Amino acid sequence: MASNQVLKKSFVGGFKKDGVLNYVEQLQSEIVGLKNELEAKESEIASSENLANELENKNAEIEALKSEIEALKLSNSKLIAEKEEAVESCKNDYEEKIKLYDGRFAAIEEKFAAIEYGQSKANETEQLLAKAKEKADSITAKANESVKNAIDEILDLYNAFKTASVNYDSSSVALKNRVEALIETLNSIEIETEAE
Repeated sequence: MASNQVLKKSFVGGFKKDGVLNYVEQLQSEIVGLKNELEAKESEIASSENLANELENKNAEIEALKSEIEALKLSNSKLIAEKEEAVESCKNDYEEKIKLYDGRFAAIEEKFAAIEYGQSKANETEQLLAKAKEKADSITAKANESVKNAIDEILDLYNAFKTASVNYDSSSVALKNRVEALIETLNSIEIETEAE
């Protein structure tokens, strides 16, 4: 019916040629338009399918990445646990070494204290020896002085003895007393030197 309305009949019968040609051109133009629309729709569908495929691929990649992330999280947790364990172990070792070195330092300090005490005693002993040497030198000097004085006195006595030999009888007792006193003095000097 639509074609009867579009195409006009001629008087002789049939349809007018120009109308048919125009109608055919119009149909061809519509067919081309429909083909273009179809191709555009097919292109859109193909594009949509490509997008859907890409979306699926991206979703698969996302799932793979999620799996990798979970694996990395698990690995990271293990590494953190291992690091914490290693740190704790190092801390314990460090504390043990500190205790050990504290003990060693205490022993070294004790040894240094003993060395200082020994040095102090050695210094005291050295001072005592110096004082003892001083005293011995003083005693020796005094003894030498006493011996010299005794020798001088003996010489004096000897000279007196020579002089008094003429009067031996009268002076022999006094001379004897003086010699005995001198011997006692020498003996006492010798005893003092030994005692000191």
